[in-house]
Amino acid sequence: MAYWLFTVSMRKYHDAGVELDPMNTYSTRMDDSVWGFHLEENRKQPPRHLDELKAGDRVVFYIASPYSALAGVAELDSGSMHWNDPRRRPEEWARWSHEDNPDFLPPYVVMLRNIVRWESLRPKDLLPQGFMLQGSIHSLEQELYEQICGRCPQA
Repeated sequence: MAYWLFTVSMRKYHDAGVELDPMNTYSTRMDDSVWGFHLEENRKQPPRHLDELKAGDRVVFYIASPYSALAGVAELDSGSMHWNDPRRRPEEWARWSHEDNPDFLPPYVVMLRNIVRWESLRPKDLLPQGFMLQGSIHSLEQELYEQICGRCPQA
């Protein structure tokens, strides 16, 4: 089992003149029990560590500015899947797209289970000083995961 921190930040769609609030994205993805990954903007490649994600791994969610806080935890119910992966079910992808919102139909997803949304956001200073939050997937040591979570439920 591995431990991860997934980040969500403000997304801007210049062509459509739309900005998506990261808390809205987080809440919607938790409701859908799916987490999406876009291509890294500066490299136009899948996020680093994407192929390392496995069912059973544990995740902490970080919501970037203006919140800059940890929001909850979940267990991965799948490894990463591309939009044309044969494991996906078309009806799920139609539901996840949320019709007019391109942020909710990213090229890569993982399924989530045992989702816990914390009632109060936790400060990012639970992360070590200098912890780099650039990118969408970050590897965590088990000890740090447990320190952040306190008594996170175990599946």
